[in-house]
Amino acid sequence: MTLQVAVVGSGPAGFSIAAALLADAELDVTVDLIDRAALPDGQLRHGPAAGEQRLKDVAQQVDSVLADKRVRYLGSVEVGGSLPLDELRNSFHAVVLASGAPLDLPLAIAGRDSVGVGTLSHVEAWLSGSVDVDVAELDLDMDTAVLFGIASETLRIATVLCGKTPSGVAPAAAERLSHNNLRYVQLIDSRSLSEIGDLGSLPENVVARGALTPVGIVGRNRARAVRCVHRPDLYGRVVTEDLRAQLLLRPRAATSAWQGLDHDGDHIAQVDSRVLSGGRPVTGLYVAGWAGRTPSGTGSHAVDAAAVVSAIRADHAGLPDPAGQVDEVLAARGVVPSASRGWSAVAATDALLERFAGEGCSPLADYDQLVEQVEDD
Repeated sequence: MTLQVAVVGSGPAGFSIAAALLADAELDVTVDLIDRAALPDGQLRHGPAAGEQRLKDVAQQVDSVLADKRVRYLGSVEVGGSLPLDELRNSFHAVVLASGAPLDLPLAIAGRDSVGVGTLSHVEAWLSGSVDVDVAELDLDMDTAVLFGIASETLRIATVLCGKTPSGVAPAAAERLSHNNLRYVQLIDSRSLSEIGDLGSLPENVVARGALTPVGIVGRNRARAVRCVHRPDLYGRVVTEDLRAQLLLRPRAATSAWQGLDHDGDHIAQVDSRVLSGGRPVTGLYVAGWAGRTPSGTGSHAVDAAAVVSAIRADHAGLPDPAGQVDEVLAARGVVPSASRGWSAVAATDALLERFAGEGCSPLADYDQLVEQVEDD
């Protein structure tokens, strides 16, 4: 019997799971990679800072997995939103949640996939020396950054990025921080500062600004600024403002989007990769990557992948057969998934690197022209 597995998330953890499942000689398996993004290119865009060869290696792994006839990509599908998790589970023998840190929110504005847009979780992993993140992966050649949301964790990360390195930071990360060019960080929030409350004493190069709502990222090949709107004035007029930044960190939620599952702090609770609900393992539901552990903790995507495959193999005989087909479920909900047919991660990476080399990562000398061209981005 062919084991039908759905992997939710097409980032590094998701592709590690897919590759491990496909490589297991004892499993007759098909894998559906499901992601809210139209194409599985998110992990390719962190990178010109990480180096050309690293990006190309990642792209080759992505293409290798997608080229396997046992693999299918279903993009533009939000599990837990347009596709409820229970209905997904009913369509597969096993489901693996590899969707990243549960509190990381998507950035639902134009230009959200620009190079330079990342997450707090990514920075936390980088600071801790996690094997999931290369030490060169965080670009520190820019001069300004914007963090979305004003909270204790964004204030802490802003302070660290501005050069005030606390104890416990991985030596390689601390060395890079000591030589970085980033000396000005703004934190923005749609709430007013009076609504947020006392922020305490901030370093002079960290500025918190309220009543600003981001609406788009300015920049052709990489982020250069974020366009924001102020609250309407007494006459109903709305003013826009562009905040220069080459590093932008997405907002973080207060609660996880995975309702009905147990949580251990800010990640999904699990025992040996099996997701818990009400203190008991959920049959056929597994977790890997930062969805099931803190980015700054121990572990790695490779170790998680091996553990998930081991758990699925052990549970194989007891997994119930699917009650339906995911295609039918999506069709009934009016969801038309995107596919990766004809798309190549290697080709996309080569094009990205070529464009990036043309613009480079020099200071924002071309900023005014970029703002004028924002409608074309």
